[in-house]
Amino acid sequence: MDATSPPVLVIEDDADVRRGISLWLTDAGYTALEAGDGREGLACIRREHPEAVLLDLRLPVLDGFEVLAALSGEENAPPVIVISGQDEITGVIRAFRLGAADYLEKPIVSFDLLDHALKAVLERVRLARDVARAQTRYRTLVHNLPLLVFMLRADHELEFVNPCAQAMLGDSPEEAMGTPGWFLSRVHPDDRPRVRDCLKNAEAQERSQVTECRLLHKNGSTVQALLTLMPSVPSEPGFPALLEGIVVDLTDRVELERFVVQEEKLKTLGAITAEVAHEIRNPLFSIAGFAHRLKARLPESRELDIILAESRRLEAILDRIGNYLHPVIPRPRLCPLAPIVTTALDFLGPELAAKDVQVVSRLTENLPDARLDPDLLSQVVSSLIRFAASRLSGGQTVRLETGVSHRFVLLEVRFPQPIPIKEPELLFLPFEEKGERMGLPLASRLVKNMGGSLAFDQTDDGQAVFTLRLPLETDLERGERLSVEGWIGTLAALALPSEPIVIDGGANKGNVTVRLLAALPRARIMAFEPQPRLARKLAKRFRDDPRVAVVAAALGEEAATLPLTVLSRPTLSSLLLPTGIRDKYAGQALPVTEIVDVPVVRLDTRLERADIIKLDVQGYELPALRGAADLLPGVTAVVAETARYPLYAGQALLPELEAYLAAYGLVLHGLYDYCRDASGAIASGDALFLRK
Repeated sequence: MDATSPPVLVIEDDADVRRGISLWLTDAGYTALEAGDGREGLACIRREHPEAVLLDLRLPVLDGFEVLAALSGEENAPPVIVISGQDEITGVIRAFRLGAADYLEKPIVSFDLLDHALKAVLERVRLARDVARAQTRYRTLVHNLPLLVFMLRADHELEFVNPCAQAMLGDSPEEAMGTPGWFLSRVHPDDRPRVRDCLKNAEAQERSQVTECRLLHKNGSTVQALLTLMPSVPSEPGFPALLEGIVVDLTDRVELERFVVQEEKLKTLGAITAEVAHEIRNPLFSIAGFAHRLKARLPESRELDIILAESRRLEAILDRIGNYLHPVIPRPRLCPLAPIVTTALDFLGPELAAKDVQVVSRLTENLPDARLDPDLLSQVVSSLIRFAASRLSGGQTVRLETGVSHRFVLLEVRFPQPIPIKEPELLFLPFEEKGERMGLPLASRLVKNMGGSLAFDQTDDGQAVFTLRLPLETDLERGERLSVEGWIGTLAALALPSEPIVIDGGANKGNVTVRLLAALPRARIMAFEPQPRLARKLAKRFRDDPRVAVVAAALGEEAATLPLTVLSRPTLSSLLLPTGIRDKYAGQALPVTEIVDVPVVRLDTRLERADIIKLDVQGYELPALRGAADLLPGVTAVVAETARYPLYAGQALLPELEAYLAAYGLVLHGLYDYCRDASGAIASGDALFLRK
């Protein structure tokens, strides 16, 4: 129907009156619809979705009051203008109570009044839709931002928190809202006084406060964060103002800075070593040689013994620095961390027993494998435990604990230390001649060469902690070892029904649909594409193929109308805001060309069975899967595009998809068709999940 001619339904039992109003509507630029009784009118409303309804109250079958009552229980019901000869005030009041937008007496003396009433209700409808659309966009933005967004009441309890709480701190919004004092409990104890001061300043000074702090993940790991607190304006008089907050996760940046600083230290040490070797070693050899010759002549000279001893000491220092900086080539492979820790403990058992040092280990089961060199890592773990044991008295305990944080496997070595180390930053530098720290510089170097980091911290309660971080090998990287035959070939080999039902979510131009039909010629494919232009081209491409049904809609968790951000490369358009997508495409500009509202549907409301679900929906895979929850128990295979880092705001990465599908008996089989970003790292790929 033409958007410039809004449809208006006239429900009137008098044919002459109904016809007269319809003629005026047509002349005034509306599209007139007619119904002769209440039941026919309700059917027309549900079928034609008019923008407004002109309703007589005295009707056969169903009267006007019954029509209003029926519409009051329906979502998105059109506004109703009552036109009736009902002259009793009680009838007018009843009509308004049932939801009437306006009331005009019949007969209509002036159509100008009707014109004014119609324009007023249509304007209210338009404004209501604009507000609802703005609210939807705002809600979508807040819920999908890769930032923790929250609101605090005056007692510092949560009023609201977005879903990023789970990704950043391990608690779902429901868990966070149900935990008294959640926000401050998630702030590191050492940083709580400063954060409390920021809260008080934001409330008292009525201006934003910004501070860096540490937050505590549910699994006990530390998240480096930038916290911004802003006083909000009360939404209504008499309502208390709230504090709005935003948390940015700085952990990766801090880790990167740590690596950069360490790299600069190593470069500096390398330059020092080269200079020392050039400027000192030759004179040192000359001095030592001259001292040896003098010693032969004067064997009793103590001074010559000192010269020789110091020469050997300086030579040993140069050798240690050179060995520290000498390239160590790790041979990493996929390995679990726990057996390496256990092996190191077994090896050190007699040594620790002789010192009467106890070791308590809590090794998390089913940790993901990390890419590491087991021989080198065994040296590292042994060095950390030896250092800890060297600081303890008999009967004291070293505690080992493994875990996962972000993209790292963790090992913590914790031990009591009543007297803090004065210069802990020197622990990893290769200048100490005596003591157990001799192994720490090499351990730090070995860990760095494996792509990890080694940190040392001293707590206020007299504990010392080594934290070893080793990068997880992502499932995206594991895809490099998989066959390149493609996931479609794998699907073709599955035991499927004779006419499998296949969902192609994000069908785009239909190229994957064509490949699926070639591999599964008896398949029935439902192809979803939200972009209007692409959907029209897709429908045209398959209009003569009865095996393909094209649906111009996006897949999601709830039926709605959402804004689609269309980029200059249309295949990258998404219901989420683009963030890291430019990194994947070598920093290309990829400007936004338009934002269009598109329908979103739940998949399990469109059909009762699906055998294969393929999703290429640019970061919206998890909501689409949630919208297929009733179908997933019967699905044989799911193919979902996934990424190593968020390409869109709020995008669920592979671990989240893997955890969600595992609950339905679908496990990761492999990753295919991966591509790399400008740095050469894997950016995204197609993850294939098969039923166990």
